Amino acid sequence: AIYFAAESNDLREAGIYVAIISFITFGVIYWLNIWTKAGTKPLPGRSGE
Repeated sequence: AIYFAAESNDLREAGIYVAIISFITFGVIYWLNIWTKAGTKPLPGRSGE
């Protein structure tokens, strides 16, 4: 753990990975929440104009 903490590059990459995973997770939850509220409505932009 001490060696890992001493490697700033590894910590930086780990932070980037965590940020990406968090962003993707938030996006999935966000869209699932929209789909749940939308019910059987078609996807946005495909409802016909």
